This record gives sequence, structure tokens and C-alpha cells, in this order.
Amino acid sequence: MACRLLFGHTDVVLGLAVSSNGAWLASASKDCTARVWSVASAGCLAVCDGHVEAVGALAFAKRQPALLTGSKDKTTKLWDLSALPSGAAAGGAEGDPYRPRAKSTVLGHAMEFNAVALAPNDKLAVTASQDRTLKVWNVDIGGGSGGGSGRTLRELGVLKGHKRAVWCVDFSPVDKAVASGSGDNSIKIWSVTDFSCLRTLEGHSSSVLRLLWVTSGLQLLSSGSDGLVKLWSAKSAECACTLDAHEDKVWALDAVETDGAVELWSGSADSLMVRWRDATLEQQQETVAARELQLQQEQELAIAMHAQQFDEAFQLALRLGHPRSLRNVVERLLPLPDGEAMLRTALAAIADKDVGACLQYARDWNTTAQHSLTAQRLVYNLLKAKPVATLLGAPQIQSTLEALLPYTERHFDRLDRLVQGTHLLGFTLQQMQGLATAPTDAPESAPADATPGDAEAADAVQGLERAAPKRQRV
Repeated sequence: MACRLLFGHTDVVLGLAVSSNGAWLASASKDCTARVWSVASAGCLAVCDGHVEAVGALAFAKRQPALLTGSKDKTTKLWDLSALPSGAAAGGAEGDPYRPRAKSTVLGHAMEFNAVALAPNDKLAVTASQDRTLKVWNVDIGGGSGGGSGRTLRELGVLKGHKRAVWCVDFSPVDKAVASGSGDNSIKIWSVTDFSCLRTLEGHSSSVLRLLWVTSGLQLLSSGSDGLVKLWSAKSAECACTLDAHEDKVWALDAVETDGAVELWSGSADSLMVRWRDATLEQQQETVAARELQLQQEQELAIAMHAQQFDEAFQLALRLGHPRSLRNVVERLLPLPDGEAMLRTALAAIADKDVGACLQYARDWNTTAQHSLTAQRLVYNLLKAKPVATLLGAPQIQSTLEALLPYTERHFDRLDRLVQGTHLLGFTLQQMQGLATAPTDAPESAPADATPGDAEAADAVQGLERAAPKRQRV
């Protein structure tokens, strides 16, 4: 990394722009001028002197040698640069720089300019201002150098919708649309044919300072006072990703697209310039490879379960991070005659970093009565298979144990009440069995002279006598 210093401005530089062929660099300053520099020689080619206050915005025409500037004096000027050389043989040390004339000057806004942009075909221009509006201009860049009547700016429409100052604007490279960023924390995409707002993008927590279209107009890059750089989908208006590397306002943003990849540069008030590399393709390849590996391991897990190779199935389920599969392995392993020993062997073979995962799975299973026994037996055998020091070194061990204890106590109380209920049930069954086997006395014969009423009374008395001992026993 190297840099060259360009001397010429006498006050703060507020804006930069690069010509479409990369030969020229333009700068805007508080000294009320805009300068054009040769990239090859670092010499000053031209000084655009005509504004009466600070020049805060500028943009090169894409197909013609012209420069559009916007100033705090509320005017925008179109400068003819056709007399400038396109290479390194320019001004600077050997002579005074060229001073072009403004071919068109218009009073554009009620307040100072913050940004200007020219369409890819140089037919339209958009200006953004502190007055919360954007204006669309027809640009007529005529023929050769020397004639000024062919270069004019004519207002076509006003874009209204932002609630605070508009800080940045950029033309879409493929559609008849522009994007603008404002101090109201929003980004708006406008149609330059009917001057309507197509969609609004919200996500920044403070002013949006810079905008840039990338990936052939499919996505937008934005930076703001919150120190964040965001990537947006122009079609869905959703934020694809957020880049966080700055601690102050991100005032500078640029990108270079090569072979479908985007390289991004961002500069901030924290004195840092960050270079970003597009890793989308690498992430997609990593995602595909990880998915293929997962499918292969899931297939191996199914084969191991079918073959009752529970040790291998336990390791695979733990490696895949599938709590349900791991629980199925434990539930099928424990009923076996040597299931406890096999589970303890499998737990002893796992890495120390997986101990915490086992405890967390047991914690989750322990929250339901259906799977609490599996969780308790897993924790029991883990305590037997691993030393206490290893368990204490597991991540989040304190919170895991704090979550295990209340449910464990609840399950213990439930089982204790169940055991007490079984004792009562056994006592009841025993007494019922005693009643079923108790001997019954034969009824006495009634006297010969007894009446039917006497016989019924005798039967009732005998019934009461037989029932009394039974009630006492119960």
C-alpha cells in the first residue's frame, strides 16, 4: 500500500470522483473550487472556479468530458472539460492548470447541495440537498469544445418523501431509477420517469451517508453514521448482510467488480480504511460441502442403528448434533443386558469438548417426564465414565446444572408419591383377597311355626351379623 499527496486546495476536501476511464480524479473543497487531477502524473489539470461558497458534491459524465458540481451557494454547474488531455501530460509543475468555464449554472435547491449524480447515458442528472428533496434534471451535453450553448440543465421533476436532509444519491446502472440515502435513516429507490418512490429500505439506526449500486444493479451498498455497511437486495428490499468494522461515521464507500466478485472499500471518521472481499462463492461451496458431509453421516447413522452398532451410532449422533437421534440410541441401548456398560464405554470415548453437549441434551430431556429417566441414566453413566474435573470444565456447566436440579427434584417427588401409592394399592389388594376367601356361616333353618315375616327378619339379622366383621376388618 502506498499513497501520493495532491497539493492545491487551500481548505478541507469534501468530495471525490473518478472519471469513467480512470484517467482523471476530481476533488471538491471548501475553498469554493473543484480541481481535476491526472491519475498518472498526480498533476492538477484544471481548476473549476465559479462557486461562491464551498463545493460539496461533484460527478463526472460517463461518456463526455464534463463535470457536474453542487455547492453550498445552492447552485449546480456543468463544466466542459473537452480541452483537457486524457493522459499524464497535464499541467501541474510545468504550468498553470486549465480553468474551464461553467457552460450551465442553475439555482437548484432552497438549501445547500449534498450530492449529485449523472445517469449512465449522461441524459439525466439528480441532485440531493439539505432541503429534504431530490431534483431530476435533463442534461444536454452538445458537441465540441468551444461552444457553450449546447450544454444546458433543465429541471424535470422533484422527488419528495424524505423527512430529513438527503446525503447521497446514485443512478442504477441498468434501470431508470435512482437510490437516495437520508438523515431519516432510510434509503429510497425512485423512478426517474414518473418521479414516484418504488420502495423504501429501512435498517440503519442513523443517517445514511453513502450509496453504491453493485452486481449489475441487483444490490445496493450503503454506509451510515452508525458505522455499519449494509448490503441490500434491490428487488426484495431486504438486508442481505451487515458489515461492522468501523466505530464512527462511514463517509467513503467504493467497490470494484471483477469476474462476478465484489471488492469493497470503506473509509470512516475513525481514521480507518477497510478493504472487504466478497466471500459469497466460498461460503456457498462450504455450505454445499458441509451439507454433503451431513447427509453422508446421517446415512452412516441409520446403517449403524439398523446393525445395532450403538457405539458408532452414539458417536455419529453426537457429531451431527442431533439430540433426538442420540436419545433414540440411548433408549435402544439401555434395555440390553450389558447396555449400561456399553453406554459407559461410549461416554468414556467421547472428547472432553462433547461432555457439555451431552449434559445440555440431558438437561433438555429432563424437562419432560417421558424422557426424564433417559436423561437421568445418561447423567449417571457420564458421572461414572468421566472424572469430575472434566465435567466441571464443560462450557456453561453452572447454568446446565442449575437447570437440571429443579426438574430432577420434581421427578423424584413424583416417583416418591408413586411408590407410596403402590404400597397403598398393595395393602388394598391384600385386604380384598382376604374378603374373598373369608368363610360364610350356613343359615339356620326356620321353625316350623314361623311366619313368612319371621323368616325375613331372621335373614336380615344374619346378614347384619355376617357384615359386621367384614366392615371391621376393612
